[in-house]
Amino acid sequence: MNQDTSYSDPFYDKLEGFFHTLGKYWYFVLLGFVVVIVIGLSLRSAEQSSPLAASAQALEDATIEQPSYYPMVPQYDEEKLKAILTNESVVAEYKARACNALVQMALDTGNTAGAIDYAKQGIDFLTEDAPEDLTLTLQLSAAAAQRQAGNIAEARALTQTVLQNAGSLFAAHTLKAHYALAELDLEELAQLSDEEQEAQKATLQESALNHLSMIKDSPEPSAKGIANLAAFRYNHIIRDQAGLNHVTPVATPETAETAAPTESAAQE
Repeated sequence: MNQDTSYSDPFYDKLEGFFHTLGKYWYFVLLGFVVVIVIGLSLRSAEQSSPLAASAQALEDATIEQPSYYPMVPQYDEEKLKAILTNESVVAEYKARACNALVQMALDTGNTAGAIDYAKQGIDFLTEDAPEDLTLTLQLSAAAAQRQAGNIAEARALTQTVLQNAGSLFAAHTLKAHYALAELDLEELAQLSDEEQEAQKATLQESALNHLSMIKDSPEPSAKGIANLAAFRYNHIIRDQAGLNHVTPVATPETAETAAPTESAAQE
């Protein structure tokens, strides 16, 4: 009598049954894949056509492509940025971002009146639900514009507002505000008469030192550049107090680049 030596594994039996059923109803499986792809494409299309996405794209289109070896500071087409401000399809947040970029361009070219105007427009574009870092960035830019115009009191008030509102959550803005306030102290000192300097020099220098010490000792990894600059300025003031040199103001970070952590980034 012949003995049946065949072996049947329950797992492979179930697997074979599954593929058999799959092959029998393959058109349902194919239809399911088609439905998933159509839904995905529809959601992507809806996202790209949303006002926010379209606004972000408008700002992206205004960016000038830079070689890879250039510093990571966005460069923009000025006319395209201005077009964003009058484009009704662009949401207020991205109009404010465009204004901030225009402020920096105006400051770089010495167009102080233009910088002040764009900063005001940018702040006016801000809504109650605008990203907090964008608000702080525009206030720093507005302060830089006022400082370039020689309006120390206005620049100080704007920068103090940033310092009060940024806190530890927006460390980069806090550090830039401290540096800007230190430079404003030194600039105010430079504008005083000899008699006024004699009376206020110690107070203003001490204020500047306090602000700079908050930066040079910062543990923030991203603060290395501004911390080194603050340490240089701090030591310069100490030397001046010892009668070893003369303190001269230098440009603040806000006049050289957008203050924000950037959108860069993020787009915020």
